Amino acid sequence: MITWLLGDLKRRTLTLSGQSGSFVTSGSGMAPSEEGLIAVVIGVVLGAFCGLLGGFIISHLFRYLTFLTGRNFGGFSWVIYGTIAGAIIFGCIAANSDKG
Repeated sequence: MITWLLGDLKRRTLTLSGQSGSFVTSGSGMAPSEEGLIAVVIGVVLGAFCGLLGGFIISHLFRYLTFLTGRNFGGFSWVIYGTIAGAIIFGCIAANSDKG
């Protein structure tokens, strides 16, 4: 399952990066491969932002639970984990969307 997912993401990355085609167009505007790459980049940035917000919420929740129980449940690291997880999840969703 994981190897299939990685192979699929690699194939889509090569397609989006222009390895299989050219960025040069005869008309004005962007090539279709550029539009797909921009969608993935925007998806990663939005995912990182949403993960950042989620990480802050989890961090504050764990800080409250730490106060109640007296045990340490982590700190700012949850913000970083949430940012990375959000960027990966939204990037995969944007790369696997078949709109075009």
